[in-house]
Amino acid sequence: MTAAFEQRPGAEGLVIRRWPAPAPDPTHLLGFGAEEAVVLRSGPGDRALSRWSYGALEPMAHAPSLSAARAALAGWAVPARRDLPPFFSGAVGYMGYDLGWAYAPRPRVPRPDPLGLPHARFALFDAVYARDEHTGEGWLMAQDTPEARRRLDYLQAALRRPTPARRGGLQAGLHAGVSQATHEGRVRELLGLIEAGEVYQVNLTYPLLGRYAGAPEAAFGRLVAGGAPPFAAYLGLGRGQAVVSASPECFLHLDPWAGELATYPIKGTRRRGATPEADAEEAARLRADPKEAAEHVMIVDLLRNDLGRLAPPGGVRVDGLAYVESFPTVHHLTSRVVARLPGGLTDEALLAALFPGGSITGAPKLRAMELIDALEGQPRGLYTGAIGYLTPDGGLMTSIAIRTAQIVQGELRFGVGGGIVADSDPTREWEETQVKARALAAALT
Repeated sequence: MTAAFEQRPGAEGLVIRRWPAPAPDPTHLLGFGAEEAVVLRSGPGDRALSRWSYGALEPMAHAPSLSAARAALAGWAVPARRDLPPFFSGAVGYMGYDLGWAYAPRPRVPRPDPLGLPHARFALFDAVYARDEHTGEGWLMAQDTPEARRRLDYLQAALRRPTPARRGGLQAGLHAGVSQATHEGRVRELLGLIEAGEVYQVNLTYPLLGRYAGAPEAAFGRLVAGGAPPFAAYLGLGRGQAVVSASPECFLHLDPWAGELATYPIKGTRRRGATPEADAEEAARLRADPKEAAEHVMIVDLLRNDLGRLAPPGGVRVDGLAYVESFPTVHHLTSRVVARLPGGLTDEALLAALFPGGSITGAPKLRAMELIDALEGQPRGLYTGAIGYLTPDGGLMTSIAIRTAQIVQGELRFGVGGGIVADSDPTREWEETQVKARALAAALT
């Protein structure tokens, strides 16, 4: 692998190197046994959101929360121009779904993660590799310190070397944490509560469980080999722990240059057709389905209200409503909801208004979360929380942690689910969860 590097001046305090196209896939970095390597891999989706993929190998420090990570980045150098990749250095990590109770109007202590992971964890990277998925160019970027330069050199050398084979997979398949009859019974119970006017929509989920042997990186490599979703992610957590995600959904995108916060809720699913004609028919059916449309608009209204708690009057808009996005195995309905932000917005205010996401809770959100706890009967852990990065200039990009597996000491867990509304059919809801699980299950197997 060869490249002619161009050293370019950046803002003071940043080291910037360009790698001409075709630059290596960041997934290449997962073959070197770095236990805390991260890859954020993008694929088809919103053209602006799916432009960049990232990789990093050696965190310099860790933070136990979003606000702690933000504080740790204070004083880091930031770019003076906008043409750099948005994640030029900063923190990568996750927040589990159950952490949302800490920010609820009636807060309470979150239940422990089912696999013993912390509720949130961020790793700080002062050296990052990025690839432009539109042009194929690469960028190597770091804070201008001796240690960051050393890590940048290591990244550059790792990208040049052949990737060693990494093998791993499920030992004996997956089994659902509940039976089909149990899940359908929970759907019927929710339908009764919806009919009584207690709630309008609830996202109901259940876990899939299995045993995983070998390198989790192997599962991620298979997952993205046929085309990554926009927010595929691999987080190496050390000590035999990893997160493998194939999320198609952007939770929060905070653009520090524009002063705007956007969320992209997904509600509504159809499987892809076997032929171009059948595929177009499935997309058209999704677009015309009144049940899917009602469910989607309900969540858009919820998120408009959530963003309205942060934005000035008239500062929230819907740029795109219920458009079809197509991914490797499914079609989805997506919207884009945007808010202008006031100055001085804190991470605590952001999370109190928006976390966890409306598309994976329901409406009204607090009552939906209470019913989720009661009916599902166990914590969700990382599943339906958020995964992403934050930057020293105030930027933030996170996905909703769906199609996401936790692997801890050989134990594997991921969740599937869907939104329940007044005209939901229990059997159809079960079948939809099986469709959603297919791509991740195949990669893990």
